Amino acid sequence: SDGHTYSSACKLEQQACLASKQLTVRCEGQCPCPTPHSPAGDSKQELCTGQDLADLGDRLRDWFQLLRENAKQNGSGGLPASPTTALERSVAATCKEAVGWMFARLDTSGDLFLEAAELAAINLDKYEVCIRAFFNSCDTSKDGRVSAPEWCFCFWREKPPCLRELERIQIQEATKKKLGTFIPSCDEDGYYRRAQCEPGGGECWCVDQHGAELTGTRGHGSPE
Repeated sequence: SDGHTYSSACKLEQQACLASKQLTVRCEGQCPCPTPHSPAGDSKQELCTGQDLADLGDRLRDWFQLLRENAKQNGSGGLPASPTTALERSVAATCKEAVGWMFARLDTSGDLFLEAAELAAINLDKYEVCIRAFFNSCDTSKDGRVSAPEWCFCFWREKPPCLRELERIQIQEATKKKLGTFIPSCDEDGYYRRAQCEPGGGECWCVDQHGAELTGTRGHGSPE
């Protein structure tokens, strides 16, 4: 009834005791509970684009870094800031800095996989509507859990090519004030749209999703 997912009735009762409030089970499965208006599950996940997920990964990585620095400075319950266990060393070998540090703290079973109940410890659903879609995208093997390599790749994957080019142009214009740079057209997932056109009715051409121009497609008017 508080909008959070608990792995067992015991966990639910424990949280109710700690929070000094009455908690009840509204439905089985992951929160939020499905409603008649959302039969396919969490409709918010369908609205999350590739750019949304990339930006969320950046924010989470910054948050993990902050938590790691706080633990390093004041202990935060005695958690070490550097890998000391075999689990932490294993993750650190493939993950970078705070991302691997966070994995080791979430993996309470020590099996180098993050189950749904372990991922639920990152309780940001109220603030990050794409959090579940992000973790689902990390599970590339689609086995219902996130391995250490999947976790690392999820946070260090490159942004889509068209989005990356837009960011490069923005930085270039901010520092050099360069005018006349072609601004590509990106789709909602951050890849290049098939048709690219110069502004003001100039030439148009076709490209693949990575921006490579297709031979013989350049001309005036929208390409077919």
